[in-house]
Amino acid sequence: MEKTELSVPIKHYPFDNAAQFINKMQHYSTLFAQNNKNKRSSSPLRAFSSALFAFFKSYFIKKGFLCGYEGLLISVSNANGVFYKYIKLFEENKK
Repeated sequence: MEKTELSVPIKHYPFDNAAQFINKMQHYSTLFAQNNKNKRSSSPLRAFSSALFAFFKSYFIKKGFLCGYEGLLISVSNANGVFYKYIKLFEENKK
């Protein structure tokens, strides 16, 4: 395979704006809760602590802070996604 250099860098983002990112998060957090209902346990404390760790990991460990606004948006949204997937799982398990 021949290596080719690009004249312009390619920027790939799985979403175009904050609304798309939030919709994607909602979709996947619901799928997680449905697929793990009565298979995994959850609680509000687990949702909060997992979300806090997700933010820390994304923003600091994966250096999201270097990406400015986009890094903060992604880190907060990742934390929200984690929070909602465990809260939704908690609610599904209560049914």
